[in-house]
Amino acid sequence: MREGSDRHRYIRLLLYWMDRGEKLLVKGLFIAAALMIAAQILLRIPFVREAWSETDKLEGEPVLRDETSR
Repeated sequence: MREGSDRHRYIRLLLYWMDRGEKLLVKGLFIAAALMIAAQILLRIPFVREAWSETDKLEGEPVLRDETSR
């Protein structure tokens, strides 16, 4: 009888920890996605891009599109 009780307790604990881990994983995924989107938006600002990006300094002057050529 003891073995069945221990096994049932183990399964309950396993399911509890798996549920908790899944919730943390989903939250972490949403936070990572939000941070990635925020970083991409911030990199569109020239001042931030100059401070964060080392390669941007090596690329030279950006080419600006001429809207009158269309």
